[in-house]
Amino acid sequence: MNERRKYPRKLVTAGALIPTGASAESFRCQIVDFSPAGARVDAKDVALPLRFKLLFDAQAGVTRNCAVIWRNAFTVGVKFLPTAV
Repeated sequence: MNERRKYPRKLVTAGALIPTGASAESFRCQIVDFSPAGARVDAKDVALPLRFKLLFDAQAGVTRNCAVIWRNAFTVGVKFLPTAV
């Protein structure tokens, strides 16, 4: 199978948050791999919308806007968006 990604992804194990937007609550998730263009996110307990914010580092406030490219029962593949969700 040919690799179609523009940037290779690096395997990581990093916790992240997905703010709900409606309140101060957030869903916890796990970043499985990462590149400058996107990531694979383990979010098996969360029904994610097609676009959402992903908070990588709560202390530094590093947030990326994401669009779901693919999903299966346990993970979603996202691309990072340059604009607001």
